[in-house]
Amino acid sequence: FPSEHAALAFGLATGLFLISRPLGVAAGLYAFLMISLPRVYAGLHYPSDIVAGALLGILSVALANLTWVRERVTSPLLAWMERQPLSFYGVFFFLTLQIATMFNSSRAILEVLAKSH
Repeated sequence: FPSEHAALAFGLATGLFLISRPLGVAAGLYAFLMISLPRVYAGLHYPSDIVAGALLGILSVALANLTWVRERVTSPLLAWMERQPLSFYGVFFFLTLQIATMFNSSRAILEVLAKSH
C-alpha cells in the first residue's frame, strides 16, 4: 500500500495531461485499464491500493507543476546542466532508468545491505 505501479502510471498520465488533454486522458485510461485493473484482478493489490497510488502520483505531479516549485527545482538543475553536462546527463540517465525499472536494482542493493547488518 499504495500501489507504486499506479502512482507511476497515473503520475505519467498527469504529466501528459498537462501537455495535451486528449493524450493525458488516453494515458489515464491506459493506466487504469491496462496497469491498475489487472493488478486488482490478479490479487496483487486491493482497489484502495490503486486509488491511493493514483492519488499519490497525480498529486505529486500536480504539486511539481506549481510555478514556485518548478522555479526552485529547475533553476539549480538547469544551472548544473549548463556547468557540467556530462555528470548531469549521466545522473539523469540513471534516474530515468530507475524509474523505468521501478527502482528494482536499487531495491535489491538496499536489501542486500540491510541483510548484511
